[in-house]
Amino acid sequence: MASPSLAEIQKWMKSRIRQSEGDETSLDSFENYLNPQGGEPGVERIAVYAGGLIARTEEAFSEVYEAIRFVIGAARFHELAHAYSRHYPSAHYNLTYIGRRLAEFLKSPDCTDLMKDFPFLSDLARLEWQVTMAFHAFDEGPMDPSRLKEITPEAWEKIRFIFQPSVSVMTSAWPVLDIWQARKLSIQQVDIDLVDRPQSILISRQGVKVQCGLISEESYFLLEKLLSKISLGEALEALAEMPNMESLPLAAWFSEWAEKGLFKNFNLSAD
Repeated sequence: MASPSLAEIQKWMKSRIRQSEGDETSLDSFENYLNPQGGEPGVERIAVYAGGLIARTEEAFSEVYEAIRFVIGAARFHELAHAYSRHYPSAHYNLTYIGRRLAEFLKSPDCTDLMKDFPFLSDLARLEWQVTMAFHAFDEGPMDPSRLKEITPEAWEKIRFIFQPSVSVMTSAWPVLDIWQARKLSIQQVDIDLVDRPQSILISRQGVKVQCGLISEESYFLLEKLLSKISLGEALEALAEMPNMESLPLAAWFSEWAEKGLFKNFNLSAD
């Protein structure tokens, strides 16, 4: 038999380490090319790498989805991490990013039982992922809040705010912020009312610490629009359809957001 090419060996090793099913290469074809060491056959030594990848994947999952692990328990989290890994094998060099589609996966038929027991789980996954992305974001120096005073009344409608990369918002029909914050407690200490408690949340980073805080439905709506890079005038036009628009503390909101360093800059271009 002709010696296999380097590409064929690499493909086979990848299928063994990731435990891919249906690979076209026979194990026997490469068995003789594996180097035994310390009395251990090469095939068994390859299995150590496969097991190590699975363990590291679950460890990375645990770091990102700490609250989900706390809620569903170690055993079901282990099953979830492995089921997700089979469905979405990582192709990224950084295992932190392997769980980016967990919120979506939790809505799939594979997770019907989990979502039946914990219907808020997909939203909780969204929050934890946004927290992770905020932590790893490359923020720059914040805009000087005094710059807002430079904007003329005529220019306010055209302004487009440029947010720090760590800033995001989310809304949920469930009190996911309360659930996330309870992840450090013992299970006996947790007493969260889940009924009719929607929450809108602002996520950002202050220094090296990610901040998550409750915001009103109206400020969530406005921030979501501004984060999509539309002008303030367009955002306010959309917000005008909500009740009590005239009484909203818009100036106080912008002052608070600027003081928190959410804005990186702004521009007044029409594009």
